[in-house]
Amino acid sequence: MAKEEKWEPCPRCGSNKVKSRGGCFFALVGICMISFGIWLLIIPPVGIGCIVIGFFVLVASPFMKGNLQCEDCDKAWKYPYKKEKTPL
Repeated sequence: MAKEEKWEPCPRCGSNKVKSRGGCFFALVGICMISFGIWLLIIPPVGIGCIVIGFFVLVASPFMKGNLQCEDCDKAWKYPYKKEKTPL
């Protein structure tokens, strides 16, 4: 049985050009940052910083499920969108 797609139009511009950014995407970004950081260890502060940030992105990736991003205005939000309350 197919997995149900979580989707909604962009809350900012109303566009239907919306892409999903799930945990696998962020895990891949974390792995790429770690490998790039290892390569950058020739400049230790930059390489170590890149490895640390990549590690945190990789660890946080399972909790980043359900993120959507508009391709027109680049707004990113978590599905389902909840309107922010404006202070009085």
